[in-house]
Amino acid sequence: MRVLLMDFDTQSNASIWLMRLERWNKINATGTGSVYSIFDPGTARLKDCVIKDVVEGKDGEKLLPGLDLVPTSFSLVDLEGDYKPDPKRPSYVIFQEQLAEIENNYDFILFDCPPNVLRASQNGVYCATEIYVPSNPDALSLIGFTLLVGKTAAFSAIISQFSHHCDGPSLAGLRHRLQLDQDQLRHRGAEDAHATPVESI
Repeated sequence: MRVLLMDFDTQSNASIWLMRLERWNKINATGTGSVYSIFDPGTARLKDCVIKDVVEGKDGEKLLPGLDLVPTSFSLVDLEGDYKPDPKRPSYVIFQEQLAEIENNYDFILFDCPPNVLRASQNGVYCATEIYVPSNPDALSLIGFTLLVGKTAAFSAIISQFSHHCDGPSLAGLRHRLQLDQDQLRHRGAEDAHATPVESI
């Protein structure tokens, strides 16, 4: 089985943990080989940024054969500001075209994205067929998750003008279910507030 992990989180946690700091520092210092390099300066190809069997031991032995990585660096933050794409070819269209060159090499492709739908995350959302959002089971997290679903739905409407379409979950139905869950949580919170406190032993 071959798995490709794309790191779209500017914090670079996945890249640092899989590559270890010494190897990642070289990419962060130059920008060469990071996912941002396919956008700016735009001369790199995604296939050339793939680090095969990324996890290595102290002597360079491959510890997790089959796990590849497209690393990121702190320069990915420039995708949100300094990078000025052609409106007819936004970053997610460029990314999807280059991903198509390598996607058949893998059984699974994962996009590690921050919890937002800004430009970095848009690349993953545009190409994904499923979206997973880890969240704490509490009311505040559910509210934030509902907002994220709304932003994702708005982005889905924007990308409908392009030929590629995501076959992901029904966002409208998901928003309805989340609203019901929020109502249930508020009801439970009201019940808990009126509950008799347990005496300490």
